[in-house]
Amino acid sequence: MDAGLAAVCGALAGAAGAVGAAFMTSRAQWKGARLAARAEHVRQRRDERAERYRDFHKSALEFGRVLNRLSYNYDPAVFTSRFGDAVVDANELCQVAGMEVHFSGPRSVGKAVRATLAEMNWITNQVRYLCVTSRDGMPSGGQESFAEMQRAIEKVEDLFEAFSLKAADALDDYGERRPR
Repeated sequence: MDAGLAAVCGALAGAAGAVGAAFMTSRAQWKGARLAARAEHVRQRRDERAERYRDFHKSALEFGRVLNRLSYNYDPAVFTSRFGDAVVDANELCQVAGMEVHFSGPRSVGKAVRATLAEMNWITNQVRYLCVTSRDGMPSGGQESFAEMQRAIEKVEDLFEAFSLKAADALDDYGERRPR
């Protein structure tokens, strides 16, 4: 009877081991498939974000290129309707590309791009004001408006740098869960 009991116990232990091994194998396969699916999802989102960030970067560089016509001294002759139209067009491209960035996330990047876009809008409005009022020479308050605009351009440069850092962080995030 002891030998029979030992055989039954051995068979039960073997069966339990086989079931345990099968369970662990299926769990490992399930986790592997889940990890692969997550990695593919993150890669697709990363690629989409990278493209949108790149588009915004290009449009912001164009906005800066258009504004480079300004010197650090106020010159009413620069503020022509052609210059104003070029700034408005460059700003519109930034607004469209920036909203694409905002909607593609993450929130930190969206917040940075919104702050940059708000300053770009303010600069564009200042340029339009100076284009209208500079037609007959230097308007009253033109020098002050120009100085404010120069400070805003410097602020946009800082905001754009903050956006770039947040965008790089977002693109470097591969979706690992971090301990809280």
